[in-house]
Amino acid sequence: MRSQEHADPTPSALLERAGPDLYRHNAFRVTGLATNVTNAEVRAAADRRRLEDRMGMNSPIRRRVLPVEPPPDADQTREAFDRLYDPLSRIVDEIFWFWFETADDPALARLQDGDRRGAAEIWVRTDIRPTVQPGKAPTSSLSGDLATHNLAVLWHCEALDLELRAGKLAPYEQSLRNWYWSEAFKCWEAVVDHSAFWDRLARRISGDPDPRIKALAVEKIWKELPSALLLPNAALAAAAIEACDLDEVRRQSGLIRSSSPKPDQVEPSLRLVSASV
Repeated sequence: MRSQEHADPTPSALLERAGPDLYRHNAFRVTGLATNVTNAEVRAAADRRRLEDRMGMNSPIRRRVLPVEPPPDADQTREAFDRLYDPLSRIVDEIFWFWFETADDPALARLQDGDRRGAAEIWVRTDIRPTVQPGKAPTSSLSGDLATHNLAVLWHCEALDLELRAGKLAPYEQSLRNWYWSEAFKCWEAVVDHSAFWDRLARRISGDPDPRIKALAVEKIWKELPSALLLPNAALAAAAIEACDLDEVRRQSGLIRSSSPKPDQVEPSLRLVSASV
């Protein structure tokens, strides 16, 4: 990936957005638009929604990917469209949503039908690659490219949706939530450890005609991502401290520690938790 010549004018943009509601407020999830949508298509969709609101119509986009429950209201939808008009906010939301190379992607069709497991199976088959080392048994690894990224987004979104669900989770839901976290961290680690996705992001930025986006530094976003991924857990731990729920504080702190073996990636979030005590 080629080095970006300009510095990001808002270095903490990724970190500012990374709260527990990271996916619930994602502009692409709220509007139902794809991450490769053009600016003209964004404007057309926003105009259509404003007309529907003015006329009191309610015509949600069918086959929406991972629809938010409860559905976003008019204000939340307008805020989502506003984020898509801002190139920096849009890039952050693109990083935390699904990327598809074609409109007839079979994984996209599965997601639109509500078949999340089916979409994940397609990505796993696409992504897992064999690794052969002399004198060792063959193993498999994640490529860090689009399929890995999409798996990371799926499991991360599922984990945070369960974290934000009202009421106590059933035991099987708690186990599922733990599995989602484990898989999300593993997939995000592969995305960070390989350049494939970031090369795509660099090409995406260099090919955008909006002059405002040229100031984005992909390397800075890449470097900030590991810390940003743990901020939702730090915020959930801080809320648990305020509620005097020590078991939940320990659980969130444990998730942070288990996310990566690299101390420089986990210590900033653990310091945030300690500062909340």
